[in-house]
Amino acid sequence: ESAGEVREAQVFTVPMAAPDDVSGVAELFDAGTVDPAHVVALIAQTEGDGYARGFAAQCLQLLLAERLGLSRDAVFARIPMLMIGGTAGLMCPHVTLFVNRPGVPDAADGAPRLALGVASTRALLPEEYGTPRQVALVAEAVRAAMADAGLAGADDVVCVEMKCPQMTEARMQDALGRGAGVVHPSPAAASSLSRGASALGAAVALGEVPAEAITQAAIAGRPELFTTRGSASSGSEQVAVRVVV
Repeated sequence: ESAGEVREAQVFTVPMAAPDDVSGVAELFDAGTVDPAHVVALIAQTEGDGYARGFAAQCLQLLLAERLGLSRDAVFARIPMLMIGGTAGLMCPHVTLFVNRPGVPDAADGAPRLALGVASTRALLPEEYGTPRQVALVAEAVRAAMADAGLAGADDVVCVEMKCPQMTEARMQDALGRGAGVVHPSPAAASSLSRGASALGAAVALGEVPAEAITQAAIAGRPELFTTRGSASSGSEQVAVRVVV
């Protein structure tokens, strides 16, 4: 926890009948089970493709904007949303809320308990996607999220969830128009390298990979360098990090 602040971490999962169905989240708010002001991050698994995923994110942002009295852009900046499109196999569409509620957790002194920390990098330039610069920025954000969770070290970190930049043709042309190169001429390959850089950023922050091992060739090029506690998905302009301990 931050200095002088005690928080209880909570996690709530509700089903989604369709990409625009945020009724389960609204019911948590209406019942007083969750104060929307205490929501620090969301993860949603929606049916449909990437467009459906984006539609679901907009619906969640609109709901939170209404309940918090903020603009949708302000909600986007405040609450990381890790949206995943498609529900393969037996997975059902759902949204999970991560909540830091002020108050003393109901646990014995010294007993392990859930803690949540959230941080984001600045918006990356397209020419930084998939590069050692992205690795360094992500490592910095993971450390910030660990501090937000009240941790001095990485040993207690269970999971680092990351949403990282996705290269598009427009972003690639933006970089090229400014005379900057990009990590790969294929947007799909560049996005893969962005995920790799994010994973290595988490690995560096958690002490799984030494920082001096990070070179451009190492990103997605050295399979012996990896994280066992980080998960990276692309689809943003910055890297949003959520640490669970």
